[in-house]
Amino acid sequence: MMKKIQAQLARSMDFLGQCPLVVVTARRGALNYAMPVAWVMGSDYDPPRVAMTLGAWNATYPVLLESGECVLNVVPPELAREVFELGSAHCDGKADKLARFGLAWHDADSVNAAVLEGAFAALECRVVKKDEALGLFILKGLRFWLAEDWSAGRYHVLHSLGDVLYSDDGRRFARADLLGDKA
Repeated sequence: MMKKIQAQLARSMDFLGQCPLVVVTARRGALNYAMPVAWVMGSDYDPPRVAMTLGAWNATYPVLLESGECVLNVVPPELAREVFELGSAHCDGKADKLARFGLAWHDADSVNAAVLEGAFAALECRVVKKDEALGLFILKGLRFWLAEDWSAGRYHVLHSLGDVLYSDDGRRFARADLLGDKA
């Protein structure tokens, strides 16, 4: 389990300002929904505001619309396979997506959503504006969590180029390589 500490809220922009791939988590009833999102953009520091797109075809989309809250989980390259699996799997609303892929999590403090144990940074958010036609959400950060042992040399950010993820340390992960014949 990666121990996280609550960090200064404005510090979240140090991570989200790099446009990382994040795993957005939201909850309906007892079920966790999760989806990798490649387009997030920090737009303010105090309080943090983040723009995020999420397609209406995604099962997490209506959950986010209904709940109005989520967690943006910044995950390391070591979770690249799980990121592809989360993005490739349809959620039927009957099974918890995090449990399906064996991802450990704990409840967020400020919102009803999951903080991934494997995430080295996590921002608990509420939706403050949305444009359903564009699938655009403006999120306000409420609480920020950071790995207690975080350092730039220890944790690296994933970015997306469609079916290839790349890390800021130079590693590349192709969906076909990670998922084999599931791709």
